[in-house]
Amino acid sequence: MPADPDLTLPLAQPITLTRGPGSHLVTLMDVAILIGNLEPFRQARPVWDRVAEMILIAAETGRPDELVGGFVDVVWSERKAAPKIGT
Repeated sequence: MPADPDLTLPLAQPITLTRGPGSHLVTLMDVAILIGNLEPFRQARPVWDRVAEMILIAAETGRPDELVGGFVDVVWSERKAAPKIGT
């Protein structure tokens, strides 16, 4: 039986969003909470399904470093606003 995904893993680089609540993302759980707190009409967008899939893959493989670039590419290309990565 596979182990539970580890959502406490830190991201390779913190992600600081330019606006909104939960604007500093440090762990996979932070990204998951961000998605969970979105308004239903935003959460229903397919892009968030892709990000959720990426979170689970990173948590299961123990490789959250792969999430940062993918998250930025997927989410912010849709929103047409770039987050500031790093601290």
